[in-house]
Amino acid sequence: MHLGKPKNIMILILLIANLMLAGIFFWRVLDGARTRAETDGQIIELLAGYGVRVAGLPDSQLRAAAMAVPRSHAEEQAAVLYLIGETEAVDAGGGIMDYNGDSGTAQFQAGGRYTIKSLTQTGDTSDKLYDDDAFLSQAARALADMGLKNTTHGAVTQDHTATFGQTVNGLEVFNARTEVSYTEGGRLAQADGVWCFGAPQPDSEPCRSAGSVLLEYAASLDGQRLDILDIQLGYRLRPMPPDAARLTPEWRLICAGRDIYLDAYTAKPSVE
Repeated sequence: MHLGKPKNIMILILLIANLMLAGIFFWRVLDGARTRAETDGQIIELLAGYGVRVAGLPDSQLRAAAMAVPRSHAEEQAAVLYLIGETEAVDAGGGIMDYNGDSGTAQFQAGGRYTIKSLTQTGDTSDKLYDDDAFLSQAARALADMGLKNTTHGAVTQDHTATFGQTVNGLEVFNARTEVSYTEGGRLAQADGVWCFGAPQPDSEPCRSAGSVLLEYAASLDGQRLDILDIQLGYRLRPMPPDAARLTPEWRLICAGRDIYLDAYTAKPSVE
């Protein structure tokens, strides 16, 4: 019995079925995109009624969950060891750890604030401190050697000092900043700022969308006009007693001359 023709028919049927399924999938994607665009347009019109002008909204599916950050003394000690070598750790109470050694001192607080001061100015000398790109590259390498990962682009803030931000899961931590200072001879003298040490773990459901948060915030403005140039999702690092921290998602509204930070769950402005 010749089976070639029935086999070809079955292959054709399967091919047609796959094409139909692919068509249904793409139709749903397009329909979902169209629905989201219509919803965004309605939200933008409602915002305009409150006196809030915005050209567009982030994808409504862009969400982030709050994260608990157990304190990592090991990461703190690694940063201290790189910059000032062996030290004696002293628990000063209240979530404060002091480190003292012949080569410098350091202090770490619950919530991520820290200062490390080197008395011997460790590191290689450099004659390129006045070349911003080379200076930033040198400072970034120092942070990496200290174990401070996921840095955002740095900036030279003043003579011999570079400032970097931090990201977690690709989102900026709005209040995390660290400064790396050098002597005139190019030796690393100090690192300090606010940083997320430890391994963050999600501890809640994803936050609300930008449109939802913005509508609630706009209703509280009592007619005050607001022009929003851009909207970004990120985190704020907050102390979590007794000895840990928390990353809370926030929407940053970039306006002319100022930024507004809204809690992505409550829509309440953050206190800077």
